[in-house]
Amino acid sequence: MPLLFDGHLDLAWNATAFGRDQTLPLEQLRQRERDLPRDGREPPMVSLPQLRRAGVAVFLGTLFARAQPATAPGRMLLRADTDFPSQALAHAAAVAQLGYYQLLARRGELRLIDEAAGLEQHWAAWHDGTCHSLGCILMIEGADPVTEPDEIRWWHRQGVRALSLSHAGISAYAAGNGAPADAGGLTEPGRALLAHMAELGMALDLSHLSDAGFAEAIERYDGPVFASHSNCRQLVPGDRQLGDGQLRIIGQRGGVIGVALHNAMLSRHWQGGPGRRQGVSLRAAAEHIDHICQRLGDARHAAIGSDLDGGFGLDSCPHELDSIADLPRLAEHLSARGFRDGDIAAVFHGNWLGFWRRVLAPPSPTEPCEEADL
Repeated sequence: MPLLFDGHLDLAWNATAFGRDQTLPLEQLRQRERDLPRDGREPPMVSLPQLRRAGVAVFLGTLFARAQPATAPGRMLLRADTDFPSQALAHAAAVAQLGYYQLLARRGELRLIDEAAGLEQHWAAWHDGTCHSLGCILMIEGADPVTEPDEIRWWHRQGVRALSLSHAGISAYAAGNGAPADAGGLTEPGRALLAHMAELGMALDLSHLSDAGFAEAIERYDGPVFASHSNCRQLVPGDRQLGDGQLRIIGQRGGVIGVALHNAMLSRHWQGGPGRRQGVSLRAAAEHIDHICQRLGDARHAAIGSDLDGGFGLDSCPHELDSIADLPRLAEHLSARGFRDGDIAAVFHGNWLGFWRRVLAPPSPTEPCEEADL
């Protein structure tokens, strides 16, 4: 079974928002929540033991919190809230998530990876079977926790190596999917943020950007770009997905697209509902991966960004998956579409591995030095 590299997991958000102890076996997490009100939650799919069973050697771990000034400032915030009345409070929520990843690293559950040598050592140890801690590269999903553009330098010193400018709606930095058509692309702070990211050599995640935001970000940013968890608009319409032209741009820039496993992003026919057996199969994920490969001409740019437990769970993912440990079953569907073993390995880990080797490589001596701590 090939090792896996998952391009998008909200591990710490699940811990801080829902009280999910990610070190526990998944059945214990489900048992704890079995008699609780759902409150929009579905049975979880992810925990550290399940990631190890799946062979997920490395994943991108998100820091996720949104600032929405319309959120009533006098209302008591709940742990499960994702929207905060200010960027300062979104910053505090993201710092709490950062602390959770750091604690797991101190306990040996994770290895936080922020440079290429560490990635190489960690991957080699997993390949040899001598390592069972999980590699984690940190990214900020939606830039609201960055309270000022130059604050990204502080986040970089904490190990963050990637960022997306917006989530759904409008952030302080850019218009995201679902934003009004007249919302424009990037804000002035968004343009300044990109300039700081370029100096630091950070990777820009294009997921969730509006079409105008995507176009302006690509025009302004010449650093590494990717889409951590985005599917194909040709198969499932909507601005949350990437159009064929956007796929080609990412490929031409040497980027990678991680296919997400939310049924609503996999099938235009999925309606949701109280049961999870809604007819969506991992075949749909293989179709999105194949679509990327066909449009870009090879298998070098498609990967997995599962987003499992990213606001959905057992009821809203392909029926072959009882947990993330079943993710290797995707291989049989790729094989049925004519993918060879080497292509499957590229999708499972090789494409992400190559991308992050380049992003995390030491900077050249001509690059600007970092500024002092804020």
